[in-house]
Amino acid sequence: MASKIRWTEEEKVEFRKIRKNYNAKINRLAAKLPPEQRQFLPEKISMDQIYSRKDFNRAKKMASMFTARGSEETVVYKKQEVPKFFKQQLQYTQKVENSKRAAKRKAFTPEKGTATQAKQAANAPFKMAKPKYEVEELIKRKESMEKRLFDADAVAKAQVYKDRYIESVKVELGALGNPIVDMIKDIPADKFVKSLEGEYELNIAFVSDITDSVIRAQAIYNKWYDFQMELKPDKYSEEDKQEKSDFFYGEYGIEDLMNPYYVED
Repeated sequence: MASKIRWTEEEKVEFRKIRKNYNAKINRLAAKLPPEQRQFLPEKISMDQIYSRKDFNRAKKMASMFTARGSEETVVYKKQEVPKFFKQQLQYTQKVENSKRAAKRKAFTPEKGTATQAKQAANAPFKMAKPKYEVEELIKRKESMEKRLFDADAVAKAQVYKDRYIESVKVELGALGNPIVDMIKDIPADKFVKSLEGEYELNIAFVSDITDSVIRAQAIYNKWYDFQMELKPDKYSEEDKQEKSDFFYGEYGIEDLMNPYYVED
């Protein structure tokens, strides 16, 4: 996945140095630590993980915790002996994830019409509530948090979701979905998924009544158009929205689509 960062030469040099030191320490410790200690070692880092400026800063933070002198020394965390870097990285990744979740919860407000108990619960903060955790539990928690840490992972999943959404539009709405696909195909996957959060009227569901299909297609189109007006106000306007929205009652209008003998050219 292509990074959206415009790397300067200085930043490239900085990241290569961070990556070299980080991965080299992993190799050194893997060679000398006993198996029960090697299980705490982090995964190696690469430039493929870096999608955004936030990813770059997070990678530097994670690296500084691991490469610091004495970071492999043992500390007690949740009544288990773990390396110092392991505890620090776990706490940091959980803090980042909880910040993301807090931002999502804030967006689910009654004023925006997106507040639901299910959405709030799905974005509840992660907590290490138990006084004691097994080593295996701690390792799994850290692995889970690290998968959520970088935007690159989220964007990859978002692209899959976007592709499936577009396919659903084509299958469920047929020709009615063409203007919807044309409008949303160039929206970046991460912004695409974010715009869907809580907007249930954008869900693609099968509608048996063709009149309802036309109405639904127009409603979905208008909703996406509203989003594009926020994203690109210089390209999308309210006047243009009305004109293009009339497509659903023109070329593929209700009269034609309700005709059982109607066939697309």
